[in-house]
Amino acid sequence: MSREIGKNIRRLRTEKGMTQEELAQQLHVTRQAVSLWETGKSLPDVEMLQSVGELFGQDLQSMLGSAPTAGEKRRRALKIAGLAGVMALGLAVLLALEVIIEWGMNQWNVTLPILAMRLRSANVAVITPAVQCLWGWCGIRLVLHWAGRWPARRWQQWVLAAGAALCTVYFAAALIDELYIYGVPTIFRLHHWVSGINDRPGLFVIFGISLGQWPGRQAKVLQK
Repeated sequence: MSREIGKNIRRLRTEKGMTQEELAQQLHVTRQAVSLWETGKSLPDVEMLQSVGELFGQDLQSMLGSAPTAGEKRRRALKIAGLAGVMALGLAVLLALEVIIEWGMNQWNVTLPILAMRLRSANVAVITPAVQCLWGWCGIRLVLHWAGRWPARRWQQWVLAAGAALCTVYFAAALIDELYIYGVPTIFRLHHWVSGINDRPGLFVIFGISLGQWPGRQAKVLQK
């Protein structure tokens, strides 16, 4: 085990074009410690090994040198197929809604056009943003299942905060837009502004990505 770990550290270091001294400085250890790891005479602890992996963009399993079993590969393939299927299902739902709404709006009776307008409002305010968020979430999970974990960075917190703010502003704008439809005069001047926000539900992909790439979520992905 120690020799396998040492070989992995040495291979990753040389591929990166780093010396033992440079690696030691990055990890805040001595060069002798790195040399002992690479020769298999000592082992870094789990936290240090994880830090080495993060430096080279590798997960803990890869650093340990343990190959996934056939069952693990099968489960991973099923999860990837399932996530891709969910994304395809979301697209099918949006396309079906467009067809249903268009058909309802073109009917001559009174009830169906009204129901179609209500469905369109729900689609703009809730359904389409939810599907876009799901696409972002599934997409980043696909990347994690395919490529493994990457180091946690502070920008991830900012992405999550920006996504949450976008979510709040979007639903507030959708509510104001809905009130405008029913003739509330006090928000007349905001109508064009909130309509501009509601016309861009694809921005909700950012929120889904921010939820899917959070470090805690990455750890759960790797454990399953």
